Amino acid sequence: ATENAGSDSGVRERAADFYYSTDQFDEAEEIFKELVKSQTDRLDLRKKLARVYKEKGDMEQYTETLLGIVEVNPSDVMTHRQIAAAYKKMGDIPNSVKHERIALKIGKGSAKDYLKVARDMVNENLHEEAVKFIKEAAYLFPENADFQWLLTFPLRS
Repeated sequence: ATENAGSDSGVRERAADFYYSTDQFDEAEEIFKELVKSQTDRLDLRKKLARVYKEKGDMEQYTETLLGIVEVNPSDVMTHRQIAAAYKKMGDIPNSVKHERIALKIGKGSAKDYLKVARDMVNENLHEEAVKFIKEAAYLFPENADFQWLLTFPLRS
């Protein structure tokens, strides 16, 4: 299919989408990489390439591609959340927390979102940072007693 597409990027993108949808990830990756190189302003193509890496189980390339997206568009809440999830899956909780916090700052998350991040911080022994974060969350969500309750625990390094 790609041989007949020539230099028509729209046709090449549709071919890559087809390859992705039919689990032909190597072919999709090859085309998306070419398209990203030739159309650096198209963040949607980078997201599609990242999706391919995720499906292939290449979390490092997935994360690297997503980080490139937030370099260009630092206010992309969903991409920060995807980066956080990738780091968490790779066991890098401090970087996961970093990107979750960025997403919360941009996207105004829910109390549940804040509790999840607070729990990760406490579990990772990021206690000083956790206390500040929990106090901020308690201020944002005064009706939620969970934050005040968390502050009753002795959180020390």
